[in-house]
Amino acid sequence: GSDTVEKPLRKSIFGIASEHRAFWLIGEPGSGKSTTLQALSVQRADEILSTGYLTSPFPIYIQANRFDKTTSFLQIMCELLKIDLIEMEKYLTTGQCWLLIDGINEISLSDQEIAFREIQRLYDVYDETPVLLTSRKYNFYEKMGLPVYELLPLTDELILTFLQKNMKSKNIGRQFFDSLIGSESVLLDFARNPLMLRMLAQVANDGDLPENRGQLFRQFMRWIFSRETKLRETSSNPFFVEIVLSKVAFKMRSNGRT
Repeated sequence: GSDTVEKPLRKSIFGIASEHRAFWLIGEPGSGKSTTLQALSVQRADEILSTGYLTSPFPIYIQANRFDKTTSFLQIMCELLKIDLIEMEKYLTTGQCWLLIDGINEISLSDQEIAFREIQRLYDVYDETPVLLTSRKYNFYEKMGLPVYELLPLTDELILTFLQKNMKSKNIGRQFFDSLIGSESVLLDFARNPLMLRMLAQVANDGDLPENRGQLFRQFMRWIFSRETKLRETSSNPFFVEIVLSKVAFKMRSNGRT
């Protein structure tokens, strides 16, 4: 056998969406799943509004964690569109809407089987309606026989572009990028995740560079707390907030959630 490792095939999410009626999009926490679905929604809405005609299914962006035993996806759709069930079913039957269900992993474990049954039913009964589902990569397993695509880490080019746009100047962004590339630290690995790249850029703008993931989250959290304190004119104890968030994070991690 060959020792050559094949590079993952990079494809545009817009192209994938045009190729498949339904598919999964998975990724690490902070990899951009929600942002991607929102970008697809905006692009489709712009296309429809620019022509003035419903030439493509209109997007319905659904946060999956709204689902529970008492609130079905159909009910959520009706609430979002402010229409009744009969009208909603007409849209689904004729394939006039595009279901973008974000964060299946965020549905309560006790409700996930019920959620999957409803999604399967929507997929089977309304066979002209396109569906896009997202989930975190951790503990993901595919239950519906759909194609699965994974959001890949950011390339060097994308990292540089982001830093030059979001740091104090293009030159500072370039210098920080060069320091990431030239170092053997874990910071470059962090930078390949969109959420952590955003966090890195902010803490670097403040002159602090973390040595590990824990420090990165702590420094970014402190920046958010400082910003919100100024905006809301609150006087909460940052040390207390940090302790509470740390305990919540530990509990989530212990339960297999990230």
